[in-house]
Amino acid sequence: MIKTKTDYLNALSMAEAWMGMELDSRKEEILSLLVEDIVAYEEVHYPIGPPDPAEAIKFRKEQEEG
Repeated sequence: MIKTKTDYLNALSMAEAWMGMELDSRKEEILSLLVEDIVAYEEVHYPIGPPDPAEAIKFRKEQEEG
């Protein structure tokens, strides 16, 4: 469980180091659990709220244009 920002940063570093590597099944399981913990920490400490409706419409129009 990630409890502090230091824990979070260490978890990110570890996950980034393991991403793209060929891992045995045990390390894949550890990476999966680590990512779950990272996401849980981010949801609490770095929440992403709903977009501003006007900005969402503007973004969608820009996406359609090119």
